[in-house]
Amino acid sequence: MIKEDTKYLIRKKGRTIYTIRYLIPTDVAHAFLDKNGKPKKEILKSTKTSDLHTAQLIRNRIVSDTEIKIESVRTGDENLMSPIAQMYAKDLRKYEIEQKEMEHVHPAIDNLRDEALARVKEMKLVNATGEEIKKAMSPSGGYISEEEALEKLDKTGRVKQFYAELLGHNFDAHLEQWETRRSKKVGASYMKQGKAHIKLFQKYHPTVTGVTWRVVEEWIYQLGNPEKGKPINSITIAGYLSSLRSYWKHVSKIIEDPNAKDPTAFSDHELPDSVHSIRKGWETEDLRRLYQEDTITSKNTPVLKDLMLIAMCTGCRIEDACRLQRKDVVIKKGIRCLHINASKAKRFHNFGIRDTPILSKLEPTIDRLLSEIDDDPEAYLITIKTAEVGGKRSTALSKSFGYHKEALGYERKDTKSERAQELRDFHSIRTTGNSFLKNKKIEQTEREVIFGWSKSFKNASMAENNYNDREISYPYDQRKKDIELLTELYYWLD
Repeated sequence: MIKEDTKYLIRKKGRTIYTIRYLIPTDVAHAFLDKNGKPKKEILKSTKTSDLHTAQLIRNRIVSDTEIKIESVRTGDENLMSPIAQMYAKDLRKYEIEQKEMEHVHPAIDNLRDEALARVKEMKLVNATGEEIKKAMSPSGGYISEEEALEKLDKTGRVKQFYAELLGHNFDAHLEQWETRRSKKVGASYMKQGKAHIKLFQKYHPTVTGVTWRVVEEWIYQLGNPEKGKPINSITIAGYLSSLRSYWKHVSKIIEDPNAKDPTAFSDHELPDSVHSIRKGWETEDLRRLYQEDTITSKNTPVLKDLMLIAMCTGCRIEDACRLQRKDVVIKKGIRCLHINASKAKRFHNFGIRDTPILSKLEPTIDRLLSEIDDDPEAYLITIKTAEVGGKRSTALSKSFGYHKEALGYERKDTKSERAQELRDFHSIRTTGNSFLKNKKIEQTEREVIFGWSKSFKNASMAENNYNDREISYPYDQRKKDIELLTELYYWLD
């Protein structure tokens, strides 16, 4: 015979109703006070049912709730709102599934809502007296539930957020499913940014319910309004909206959440006027200084100069260069090339992947880098001591480049600038080489094949078709001849 699970459950003498009995650890008893303000030794709570299965469900929730509180007291983290709401939400979903097989309301659902209501009061999410709550429950001409009254009295939005999370109506309720779907299209760092954008909007509007075009328009106004603090750049806001449109499409059309009633909420918004940084190419003398003059940063991070040289000779972004491997040094039609395979553009299309002939002035560096790594084809040419951040190898080195150029007297980007900046960063190295080849009468289509796609085409498919055509019609020996023109630009290289 299987022993019935009655842990923490007792029945008082002569009673059939189950009662929960949980002994409170001595070290946290000060956080569990009775009505007289004295520490409790135990929790005694009736389940109000003689059905063992229902009593077990109620016991599991109350014990979990209690253990969450014990853990928070011991760790000093008293923000219980989210973990408790999630616990209730998990139980509620389970009860609702079970209820489909019943002919009546699940007996544990009302109990759960009562417990959740008690938690709102215990956590003091609303600063209101009992009389104020009763008065709010009886507005003129009607009656509302205690839950609705507490939401009405709450000026912080925490009660609404708590119930939204409990009932599965919080704005990020479908974030996990969206992440699974979205991660197939974008890289890890962009996925991380997208989740942050969704959490940012949730701070402004915590629920799926009530998200309308007008609400989003007001949020955008606040972000860009200088009276609310330093305004957010409109390009940054556009990035937020891009992530939110993708998520909202998932919620409103794919999941078909009944609370997402305005599918256009994040579309067709006029962004506030704001200043933007303008990327400019480096002058050749500037590149000489960046490459040849030492700073504390470049001395401590000598690989930084290898990255700069690769970028000068190939148009690589810093992350592309950091991901070059031994196997990416290839021979194409007798010409030694770098197979650039990790382009930022690869997330959306493949024409960013290219084979760029190795400039003669770059050959010694490539040979040295190959000699410094093992024979594994997957070994990276650039050895990095720091861990990847958000799936990127280049994060720390990108910051190092900023410190290096600042030490040489060049302006770093002010992320909250109130004026337009002429920004010159690592990626500007690519602009310098591209502009030089343009002045040498190398056609845009050829430059795209050598340096990768930029902005000469109206859409991705046009660029991809062009790249594929040029793969055939632009011979590698001609590419090598064209790219060797850069030796004139970098005349100061040894």
